Amino acid sequence: GGSHFDFASRNNPNTLDQYSDAVSCTKINLPFKHNNPWLEYDEADGVYKYYQYGSAEVDAGNGNAQAKFKNLFLMNAELKQLDDHGYMQYIVNDIHNRKAWYITNGKAVPCTWSKQTDLDYTVFYDEDGNQIKANVGKSYIALIREEEWDNIAIE
Repeated sequence: GGSHFDFASRNNPNTLDQYSDAVSCTKINLPFKHNNPWLEYDEADGVYKYYQYGSAEVDAGNGNAQAKFKNLFLMNAELKQLDDHGYMQYIVNDIHNRKAWYITNGKAVPCTWSKQTDLDYTVFYDEDGNQIKANVGKSYIALIREEEWDNIAIE
């Protein structure tokens, strides 16, 4: 039951202005060394444009338009080695109030994520324990290794 996200209405979007701990976020560098991705806020369109490998990431299935997102959800997660061959897996079940960021409309707010089992929805909560209201639009969701969490660069 339930739904993955609780959405704000188009007429009353979540600006994050209600959070005193929200910070400006017009660019964010993610700590993935293989592709060095970053996202830049396009204020005119109200979305974050995605870049990796030093240039804009385009969507061949969408007329080569640049990939862009209304919501960014960054999730602190444990990456565990499961065997002697280097098989790795993010631990994403039985998670309660693990660190996260919700980023939208040029701002970022610290929050938490919880997930009961592999088949349950991931739910994001603000620091008062209320479910985050996501804005209508595409969402970028990233699991970020606990060891790299402090290397997220928000500008």
